[in-house]
Amino acid sequence: MKTLNSLYWLKKEKRQIENQIKELTILSAVSISGMPSGGNVTSPVECFNERLEQLREKLQQKCDEILSETERIEKVIESIEDADVRVIARERFISNKSFQTIGDELYIDRTTAYKKLKRYFENKGEKQ
Repeated sequence: MKTLNSLYWLKKEKRQIENQIKELTILSAVSISGMPSGGNVTSPVECFNERLEQLREKLQQKCDEILSETERIEKVIESIEDADVRVIARERFISNKSFQTIGDELYIDRTTAYKKLKRYFENKGEKQ
């Protein structure tokens, strides 16, 4: 079950990069000045644009990782025979929902959702 949680962390990293891009965009708009820059010194705008481009590339890489990881996790989930467990697994590992939210949506206790999922992977002998 543990490696199936990797999508959560990838999505968290993606949000962090998106926030960095937002902050840099705001900062670059604020710090543009009319002051001339000297000889070989790059302008602040060029520095911001370069950093922004790096972050956008990093964001694209993260999106590619998320897509790949989602496909891998979906294959594992599709191999689950029990429809209840499949739904719980998809909500937990793809949608990153808490067991409380899953339980509420499925009209079961959060511990029931957790135990069904845990029991399935223990019975399969997999350390996902």
